[in-house]
Amino acid sequence: MKVKRFIILILCCWNSTYADVGLKELMNAVHENDLYQSQLSYQEKAKKEHESSQREYFPTVDMIAGRDSRLKKTSYEPYNSDYIGLKASYILFDGFKKEGNIASQKSAYDAQMNKSEFTKQHVLFSIIKEYYTIQNAKSGILVLNYKLKELDENIKNITVLVQHNLATQDKLHAMIASKKEAEYDLESMKLQLESSRLKLLHVTGLPLSLDKEEEFLQEVVPKNGQQRADIEANKRMAESLEFAASQYTYMPTIAVQYTMKNNTYSAVEEQSGTTYLPKQNSDLSLQFSFPLFDAGKITKDKEAAKLGVLAMNQEIASKEKEAMMEQEIAQRALKAARIKLDAADAALNATSTAYEYAKKRFRE
Repeated sequence: MKVKRFIILILCCWNSTYADVGLKELMNAVHENDLYQSQLSYQEKAKKEHESSQREYFPTVDMIAGRDSRLKKTSYEPYNSDYIGLKASYILFDGFKKEGNIASQKSAYDAQMNKSEFTKQHVLFSIIKEYYTIQNAKSGILVLNYKLKELDENIKNITVLVQHNLATQDKLHAMIASKKEAEYDLESMKLQLESSRLKLLHVTGLPLSLDKEEEFLQEVVPKNGQQRADIEANKRMAESLEFAASQYTYMPTIAVQYTMKNNTYSAVEEQSGTTYLPKQNSDLSLQFSFPLFDAGKITKDKEAAKLGVLAMNQEIASKEKEAMMEQEIAQRALKAARIKLDAADAALNATSTAYEYAKKRFRE
């Protein structure tokens, strides 16, 4: 008995929580969508990578430990030298690789922000589409129910007329066939409604209240020159690839290092007297490196990066053409939808009027 009451309580809480789920609540739930959340995680990852690239301007400090072994030595030098210490390094110049990497990571971060926004828009569009598919199905079901009532009334009346030889059997059969077709359309509408309802549940995690009054969105006129978020993301990604390509260079690298070591030596074969070997020492070095031979690797890497930029720009051009075409189709579809909505209202009114007229006529 207690378990039964507990189940009833849970159901009551569930109904009270989701009793008024409409379009507004569904659209607000976009922030909990798994696909959108994954893009936000990628966005946070790109942000951290950009922040990490900016740290390249700072020096690095490492703890070092090892052993130096001499294959050829003088008699007063040790065979082995064990050491532990600290090493500070700073790159003075690297052929503008740091600047290229920072700019590349910044563009990649901007690209990911646009991807997140596009994903949000895509999920919102799916919610709105399925919501109005449900509203259209509800209207269609209402019309078909009226139509079935009208057909039932007409079949009943024509059956009476056929029994008195005032109408032919083919009219009765045609009316029955129309009813079967309407019943099929009704089941198709119910399936469409349930399918869209489950899709909304999957996208938002909220069950739509089918008895809630239909909500309408304010029509938004797109701004001139406004880019689609996915196209803007691709443009930023093309910039990122272009900056990345600039990092493949044969320019020299100049670095400064300062090392402090604490040494331990092996036995020493002294020629005479006692040779003093320092327990602690420090080194300051300025290093200059320049790639002389790499079998053309840097050149090939740069060519590959430039081809990546070219491919991305070609993809952007294709998407821009596709976006223009889709915008034109969407405007025509909006116009057709408005006409269809007016036709549906007219059909509902006509069906209701015909049904009432048929009932009134045969009752007289």
